[in-house]
Amino acid sequence: MDNDDSSTNDKSKSIDSEEDELKKSSRNELKEKIIIARPERLRKNAQYTNDLENIANSDKKSIEDDLLCGGIYPAISSVEKLGDEGKLSSVQIAQMKHRFFKLSGLLSKIRDNEFSLLQLSKKWAIELDGLNESLSKADSYPDGYNTKADKLREQLLNANNRLLQIGERNDELNYTIESLKDEKRMLQNEYSRIPKEEDIENSRKQLEKSINEVKIEISKRSGETRQLTQTLKDTKEMLGQITKLKADAEEQCQQLQSENAETQSQPLQIMKETDKLQKQKDEVERLKTETLDEQLKLQDEMKTLESLRSQLELESTKLKNQSNKTQKKLNDLQSQYEAVNMHVHQLEQKNSEMTLQKTELDLKMDHLKQELLQLKDRVNHQTHQREMFIHKARKADNILQSLKETVKFTMKTCSEKHMNCLAMKQTGQDKELLKKRTHLIHEIKKLKETLLSQCQLTEIEQTKLRQSLQQIDQMNYDLANLRIELVELTRLVTIKTNEREQKSRDFLIAQSRYTHIQDEVKSKQLQINEYEKSLNSTQLKDFAHLYETIKEERNNCLGSIQVSNQHIQEFSEKLRISTNEIDILQNNLIHKQELLDKQRKKIEESITTRDLLRNEYSKLNCTNEENEAQKERIKQSIERQNTIITQTTKQLESLKDAIGHITKLRNSRAVELVERNEEFCVLQEKLNLQNFTLHKGEIEMNKLNDEIKCLQLMKNDLKRSNELIKKEDKQKEKLQNEILSSQLQ
Repeated sequence: MDNDDSSTNDKSKSIDSEEDELKKSSRNELKEKIIIARPERLRKNAQYTNDLENIANSDKKSIEDDLLCGGIYPAISSVEKLGDEGKLSSVQIAQMKHRFFKLSGLLSKIRDNEFSLLQLSKKWAIELDGLNESLSKADSYPDGYNTKADKLREQLLNANNRLLQIGERNDELNYTIESLKDEKRMLQNEYSRIPKEEDIENSRKQLEKSINEVKIEISKRSGETRQLTQTLKDTKEMLGQITKLKADAEEQCQQLQSENAETQSQPLQIMKETDKLQKQKDEVERLKTETLDEQLKLQDEMKTLESLRSQLELESTKLKNQSNKTQKKLNDLQSQYEAVNMHVHQLEQKNSEMTLQKTELDLKMDHLKQELLQLKDRVNHQTHQREMFIHKARKADNILQSLKETVKFTMKTCSEKHMNCLAMKQTGQDKELLKKRTHLIHEIKKLKETLLSQCQLTEIEQTKLRQSLQQIDQMNYDLANLRIELVELTRLVTIKTNEREQKSRDFLIAQSRYTHIQDEVKSKQLQINEYEKSLNSTQLKDFAHLYETIKEERNNCLGSIQVSNQHIQEFSEKLRISTNEIDILQNNLIHKQELLDKQRKKIEESITTRDLLRNEYSKLNCTNEENEAQKERIKQSIERQNTIITQTTKQLESLKDAIGHITKLRNSRAVELVERNEEFCVLQEKLNLQNFTLHKGEIEMNKLNDEIKCLQLMKNDLKRSNELIKKEDKQKEKLQNEILSSQLQ
C-alpha cells in the first residue's frame, strides 16, 4: 500500500510539473510572438478561484461558529474545575493551558495563512484572466502541428518527472536508513550497558567465595563456643576442688586450735613451740584469704567468659543472617542474569532482522542509484541534443530575419529601379543611357591607360593601382552574383512561409491532445485524492500502533526505574546496617581490649603473689629446718610431743600439696592466657577478613552506582526518543497542513 501511495504521489507531482512546464513554455512562446489558441482549462480557472474563496469563507465561518458555541474560556474553566476536584495536578493544568493557548495561536496563524493564500489565489486568477485576454486576441493555427522539438520536450519532461520521483524515493530511503542507523546505535548502547556474562559470573563467584568464608567463620565461631563451654566446665571443676581444699584447711585449723588448747597446759618450751605454730597458723589463714581472693577473681573471670560466650552467639546469629542475605542476593542475581540473557537473545534476533532489512535496502538503493545514473545520462544526452536543436533554430531565425530585411531592401531598390526604367523607357532615355554607359566605359579605360602612362610611378605603385582596378572589377562581378542569390532567397522565403503554415496545423493537433491530457489529469487527480485519503487513514493507524507500542515501552521503562529505585533503597539500608554492625564490632573490640588489659594486670598481680608465696615457702622451709634441729636437741625432753610434731608435719605436708596444687592451677592459668592470646590473634584475623568483606561490599556498591548511571543514561536515551517522536508528530502536523493547503488549491 505504501508503495502504491508513493507511486500515486510521484505521478501527481510529475503531472503538476508537466503542467507548470507547459504554462512556462506557452508564456515563452507568447514572448517570441508565436500565436497559441486559448485552452479550455484557462476559462474554468476563474470559476475555480471563486469556488475556492467561497469554500474558505464557509470554513472560516464554521470555525468561528464552533468557537462561539464551544468557547475558549469554558474549556479552561472545565480544566480548573478538574484541578479543584483533585483529578489533575497544578503542573498538568498549566501544561494543558499552555498547549491550549499554543493551539489557539496556531489556529490564528492558520487563518492568517489562509487569508494570504486566498489573496495569492486572487492575484493568480487576475493574471490568468490577463493571459486569457491575451490568448483570446491570438489567431488559431491550422491542424497537423507535430514537430521534433515538441517530442523532445515531452521526453525531457518525462525524464525530469522520473528524476524527481527517483530523488524523492532516494530521500525516503536515506531517511529510513538514518532512522535504522539511529535504532542500531540505540540497540548497541543498550547492549553495551547490559552486564556481560563474564562480569556476572565473576560477581557470582565472588559472592560464593564470601558465603563460603562466612560459613567457615561460623564453623570457627561454633568451635570457639564449644571450647569456651569446655573451659567453663573445667573452671567449675577447679572451683569445686578449691572449695574442697578450703574445707580441708578449715578442718586442719580446727584441729590445730584444739591442739593449741591442749598444749597451753604444757611448759614454756611448749609455749614457744605453740607461738611458732601460731605463726604458721597465721600464715595458713593468710594463704586461705589469698585463695578466697583468687576464687573471687576466678568467679569474675567466669562471668566475663559467659559474657564473651553470649557475644559470640550473637555474632554467630548475625553471620547466619548475613549468609542468608548473601544467598538471597545470589538468587536475585541469577534471576537478573537469566532475564538479561533473554533480553540479549531478543536483541540479537532484532539485530539480525535489522541487518536483513538493511541489506535489502542497500540492494534497492544500489539499483535505484544505477537507474538514477542511467536517467541522468539520458537526460544529459537529451538536454545536449535539445540545446543543439535550439541553437540551430535560433541561427535559422536570425538568418531568416536578416534575409527578410535584405529582401525588403532589395524589393524597394528593385521597385525604384523598375520605376526609373519605365520612366526612362517612356521618355526613350534607356538607349541613350546605354550608349553613354559604353562610351563612359571606353573613356574610363582610356583614362586608366593615360593615367598609368602619364604618372611617373614606380613599379610597386603601378602594381598596386592595377590590383585596385582589378578589385573594383571583381566587386562589380560579386554584385551581380549577389543579385542572383537575392532571387534565390526570395524563393526560399516562400518555401518557409508554407512550412510555417504546416507547423501551425501541427500545433492545433497538439492543442487538442493537450485538452485530452488535461481531462486525464483531472481523473488522475481524483484518484490521487482517494489514494491520499487511504494513505492518511493507514498513517493514522500506524501512528496509533506506534503510540501504543511507545506507551508500553514507557510503562516498562517506568517499572524498571521503580525496581531500580527499590534496589537502591535496599542497598542503602544494607549499607546502613553494615555500618552499624561495623560500629558494634569496633565497640566490642575496644571492650575486649579493655578486658585483655584487665586480665594482663591480674596475671601480673598473680605473678607477684606467686613470688611472695615462694619467698614465704622458702622461709617456711628454713623454719622447718630450724624446728627439726630444735626437735633433735629437744628429743629427750619432749618425747611426748613427738606425736604432735608428726601431726604438724603431716599437716605441713598437706599444705605443701595444696600449695603445689595451687601452683599447678597457676600454670594452667598461664596456659589459658597463652590460649587467649592465640584467640586474640584469631580475632584479629577475623577482623581483617571482615575489613576485606567490607572492601568487597564497597566494590559492589561502586558497581551498583555504575548500574544506576547506566539506568540514568537509558532514561536520557528514552527522553531523546520521546523528543524525536514529538518532532515526528510536528512533522506529521506540518504534512497534514500542507495536504489541506494542497487540497484547497
